[in-house]
Amino acid sequence: MTRVTLLCISLILVFFLVGCMTETRVYTAQIAEFTKSIKADHPNVKNFKVHYTTPGFSINYTLKKPISQNEAMELFYKTKDLYFSDRFQKEVVEDIYYKKYTMYTDNGRFPPHIYIGIVFPGNGDEKRTVHSFSADGCRANEDGLECNTQYPIWAYDYLVDGKFVKHCSIEENSIECKDIE
Repeated sequence: MTRVTLLCISLILVFFLVGCMTETRVYTAQIAEFTKSIKADHPNVKNFKVHYTTPGFSINYTLKKPISQNEAMELFYKTKDLYFSDRFQKEVVEDIYYKKYTMYTDNGRFPPHIYIGIVFPGNGDEKRTVHSFSADGCRANEDGLECNTQYPIWAYDYLVDGKFVKHCSIEENSIECKDIE
């Protein structure tokens, strides 16, 4: 192959890969209402954004100062309620996400991955902290994939300056945590 052919193939691959990983910001009237409400209830919230990409949704908070695990859990449950609301499912998941990214399993549509990040970027003497919540709609088992669009199991990780401090598993209304040393 000539250099020009190799260069063309390389450029096509780069454009394809970058295009598959591009995040698209979602902004609807419901998200605007939620943002206003969350900022009123939690004045520490500086920014709130919802994005989607090929594997799923990324819902991110940026904070003005660090928060406790209890405060992070409160934001998590409010955000989870937003995501599972009929309006969000219809306007965002069905009408936007699935129209762009439709993946199927043997049992129907592949549910998107959900990530909720609550970040204090750090400043001065205060360290960067991240409360990270994530869930997958499908889990591998001996029969293949088991999918559940209600996302019964969530992972919660707490990081300080990029180091894992705590890992938790959230099921229904119970939470089991372990400190990481």
